[in-house]
Amino acid sequence: MKKIINKIYLSLAILMMSYMDASATPLLDDELKQSAPFNSTVQVIKDAQVTNVEAALFVFTRNVTAGENFRAEVLVLRDPETGLSWWGFHRSSDPKRPNEDLISRYIANYKFYLSDDAIGSVMLSIPDLWFKESLEKYPSMADATANALKNVRSGLLSINNNHTLFYSMFKSVDFAKYISSEFFYGDLWHPVTKIHAKLESVRKQGSNWTVSLSGADSAKLDVEINANYQITRTILYPGHKAKN
Repeated sequence: MKKIINKIYLSLAILMMSYMDASATPLLDDELKQSAPFNSTVQVIKDAQVTNVEAALFVFTRNVTAGENFRAEVLVLRDPETGLSWWGFHRSSDPKRPNEDLISRYIANYKFYLSDDAIGSVMLSIPDLWFKESLEKYPSMADATANALKNVRSGLLSINNNHTLFYSMFKSVDFAKYISSEFFYGDLWHPVTKIHAKLESVRKQGSNWTVSLSGADSAKLDVEINANYQITRTILYPGHKAKN
């Protein structure tokens, strides 16, 4: 067991030295592989204006057992003006999915925002909105990435604990219970019917968020959430009513 732990730590040390070279695709060992980081930009909203922040994406695959693989995609964001930095991850059910344009696919269900003292995200996964906000600042993208990889080392590579890591990072808000099921594409209360809604935007003013979504029949929904991740008001229009 000690040899295995030492091997993992050695692999991660090599990983952290190689992330700065965007063209590198090092083979770390037989269990853990890193695809090249994908350096790009991601749009965020600040003061109702669209701006870009630095972005890097890391893809990890690991052979767990014969015929079973583990894959995780780790996204790191940093605002070059303030140094505010954010990172998040998700597991992919397809260990062989193409690496091209991963950032666009990763952020498809996210909306990002930037304030004077925080950078954050909201993800829609019905019936919940998932929040992750960061107040951390780093002098460079290299430092922000090193922090993310340190957290990867401490939690993500443990196959049994990666779900625990996700739930410790993100705060969930159940908004669907406040809304009539007719808002959604499909029947929210029927276990077989697939349901849909679309996350349109997120705004943060002070310590409060307003999350806007669209639903069936051109219905729009604003969900106001306070600093304790409690829903304070829902505004649903046109034609549908929030549940009392």
